[in-house]
Amino acid sequence: MIHVSDLNPAQPIQKVIVYSLAPMLYQISIEDELGEHLVYTEDNTPYRTTCIEKVKELFEPFSVKAMVLRQQSAYDEMIGHPSKQADNTLEVMLSPTRAGY
Repeated sequence: MIHVSDLNPAQPIQKVIVYSLAPMLYQISIEDELGEHLVYTEDNTPYRTTCIEKVKELFEPFSVKAMVLRQQSAYDEMIGHPSKQADNTLEVMLSPTRAGY
């Protein structure tokens, strides 16, 4: 478990993963050599926001090597198709700064 306050601006972040959970609902993980770690607020709830720009603002003081938006489609489930073996994850590169998109 990583809290927002545990992050060190002097230590580079390999990858920030912004999960698109629902329209305008995002959750964050950080990836390092040990794997992915969900980011939590100080009250031990997963950090969530309704705006990607808030994520970029949060990580502005850090050296972020890569930032991505990740989404898994629930299309098959919504229309009643059986689960597939293949992964349907979509991952799109984001600019880690608020100036770029």
